[in-house]
Amino acid sequence: MKTKTIWTICLLFLGSSLAIQAQDTPFKDFLKQPLVKTSFITKPMLDLAKDTEVGNITIGDLANRLEQVETYSNVRTGSQRYLATGMKRMATEQVERNNYNLILSLTEGNKVITFYSKTPEGEKEIISDLIMMSYIPDNMVGQFSLIRLTGRLTFDDLRRIHPVKK
Repeated sequence: MKTKTIWTICLLFLGSSLAIQAQDTPFKDFLKQPLVKTSFITKPMLDLAKDTEVGNITIGDLANRLEQVETYSNVRTGSQRYLATGMKRMATEQVERNNYNLILSLTEGNKVITFYSKTPEGEKEIISDLIMMSYIPDNMVGQFSLIRLTGRLTFDDLRRIHPVKK
């Protein structure tokens, strides 16, 4: 019985790691980096979290329109500055290669935050792919994070995620 349980756990682990490797993402190169933390949240998992509240929104409000959420960030190590710079370069190349549109770029101290989007042809009000990048090029910190949302979002959805204070 123990052997069967161990094999079942091993097969589940192998299957889930292969599923992560097979994700449709322009950032596949990050999956090969041992010092990059990644996570994928697919539609079925988003559906399970519909009642969860983040800030002043309920995930369910967005879960109906999201297909997948991906996150990538560098692990803190002695060489994190070089890893963060390399990740930013790789992500920027993918964004340019895949024709994303720059929708926002701001600098806050030494932190650079950039948003890119893709819209389906003929549907200017819909965002099918949203990328948020945060980069700190500091010699001591060297941090890079990327969040990618895919689905059918609107700009009103984005305002509800982080409402503009009036």
